[in-house]
Amino acid sequence: MINKIEIDIGTLIKQEKHYEYVTVHPKIGKPFKRKQLIGRKKREDIQQKQKIIFDYENMIRDQIFESCGAFDINGNFILHKNGEKDRINFTLEEMTKLKGVIFTHNHPSGGSFSKEDVKFACRVKIKELRVITSRLKGKIYILRMKDRSNMSPEIWNKIESSFNENNIKLRNEFINKIQSGDITINEANAKYYDKLWFRIAKDIPEIEYISD
Repeated sequence: MINKIEIDIGTLIKQEKHYEYVTVHPKIGKPFKRKQLIGRKKREDIQQKQKIIFDYENMIRDQIFESCGAFDINGNFILHKNGEKDRINFTLEEMTKLKGVIFTHNHPSGGSFSKEDVKFACRVKIKELRVITSRLKGKIYILRMKDRSNMSPEIWNKIESSFNENNIKLRNEFINKIQSGDITINEANAKYYDKLWFRIAKDIPEIEYISD
């Protein structure tokens, strides 16, 4: 399932396209524009960068404790760190390395991003935030800016406001569903944050949330 998601390495990596360049006609000796197809090399580069991150995610996804990995836009490994069952602590030195990175980590609980996950990503200005679950649950969650810029404290102000508002509404909805027998407590815990982040992304057009 994980390989269905493409990692966006930023606007510098693009799909196959045509471009024009000026050259001299071999017979008439005058400059003219020639179209040339490019993109295969870039697609291969993207696939290689994706594979590096996918391989790392597959290595940590079934752990009973959290681990994280950070990669730059060229797929270079920046940082790996192990944490506890539901958290990873960072030093200031480590946090300074995370600006503009693709940051992935596992959630043994199987849920989507916590509020703390996204607050941290905005604080250190991560480019793309990812969470993976175990192979059994087979989920991957991605949060990033639609324009592929870094997340920021400014966007966190909007996210936090939407989070607080939608969290109250969704919690009441889930309580009612549990009481009516429509869902179990376990089902509610598994689905809650996924539904919450979809609503937040709908509120804030600058961000993109992917769940697969």
